[in-house]
Amino acid sequence: MDSRMTRRRAGLLGGAGAAVLAACGGPANGGGDARPAAGGAPATIQFWTTWGAPFQTEGQTKVSQAFTEQVAPEITVEMTHIANSWDKVISAVAAGTSPDVVTLAGSNVIQFARTSTIQSLEERLGRSKIAPKDKFYPAQMEAASWNGKVYGLPAWEHGPGPFLFWNKAHFQEKGLDPNRGPATLGEARQYTEKLHEPALGQPIARLGWQPLAESGDNLLGYWANAYGVTWYDAKNRKITLVQPGLVAAVEYIASLTQRIGDQHIAEFRKQYPQWNAPNGASAQGAESMKVSGYVSAGVLFRNAPHLKLGIGWAPGEKAQKVVQLGGAWTVTLPAGAPRPDAAWRYMEFLTTPDANQLIQDIIGWVGYNRDVAQKLKVDPASNMPFVMEAPAKAERVAAPVVLPIGTGAVGQGLQRVIKGEQSAREMLQQAQQQVQSELDETFRS
Repeated sequence: MDSRMTRRRAGLLGGAGAAVLAACGGPANGGGDARPAAGGAPATIQFWTTWGAPFQTEGQTKVSQAFTEQVAPEITVEMTHIANSWDKVISAVAAGTSPDVVTLAGSNVIQFARTSTIQSLEERLGRSKIAPKDKFYPAQMEAASWNGKVYGLPAWEHGPGPFLFWNKAHFQEKGLDPNRGPATLGEARQYTEKLHEPALGQPIARLGWQPLAESGDNLLGYWANAYGVTWYDAKNRKITLVQPGLVAAVEYIASLTQRIGDQHIAEFRKQYPQWNAPNGASAQGAESMKVSGYVSAGVLFRNAPHLKLGIGWAPGEKAQKVVQLGGAWTVTLPAGAPRPDAAWRYMEFLTTPDANQLIQDIIGWVGYNRDVAQKLKVDPASNMPFVMEAPAKAERVAAPVVLPIGTGAVGQGLQRVIKGEQSAREMLQQAQQQVQSELDETFRS
């Protein structure tokens, strides 16, 4: 799906978006150094994006229109939805027909950087007054770096997490404090027993908590942090999964999933999918708790404004205030991009408070950085204030481990443990050997 944004479509940028730009004096003020475009050479940049839902397309379109109308009237943005078709990007670069800007998940940045599919942004970041490195948290730069150079600029859908979200009405119904979620994993299990309907082990009418849903579906991310585990030594490129904390995490996940009933969860998800769509479990009031990213605060507020949701720190083995930042989406400059300077101006704009006000107001996302955290106007009912303040209040802001290979062997092994086919320790040992072997081979090549 393509949508073309040009200077002639100024009238379409209306409502809250236009008001934001007018109130802030236009993106030049919000960004601090959005250069006037008058007199620049005309250029059309090709922006390839992974998101194509109607509300996402609307938001991306209006942000691009704001860039064209308020910052760079000589630049046209043509947007193409490519979903997660990364082969299209690789093929375009190889054929010499690169787009100018591509959105990439944090897990893909390293893979594209090491194959020279995208360009280093180091020199541009060093010269930029709109998007200098110190505008971002070190964890964000670390996660988007390869061999000491930054390749991705945090933008669009990029924020801290995970957090615990809960349905306040469900808590009140079961005699739980609606303003306090479980702080530890032990408490989370107790809450699940109370909130789940009917009893655990039966077909699900209301899901108390699915430990492997959304941000929880990442043993080496949320669960490793929850148990205080460091499993990768970047200096020596060594993976160590057989650790007491990860063994305990796997056993906890398997035990609670078995208690709920893996098949019952599968049947429930056929009716109520994960995440934040209007037909999702949270939006429909069919899910009491979930561990999810910041995006649930903004998008759920727009898709299910009637819900009263609590938000707090994601539970750990012990109570903790830990967030991860840096592994979400970035914008990148492909190798051979035909209009790199114009593309960079667009990328810079996406990091400004003005652009992110539109992104938040229309889609519910945010491209998190220090400026945005200070200047974004958020509705207290959306739980976004908690999200925006979290990195400053956290005991630790962790960067995700981003490897140039996949770690699917861990997820596959976890399913074997849940089915009772393998012990936690045996699975981790097997996954460790497999992932380490693939990593060694990748670095040798």
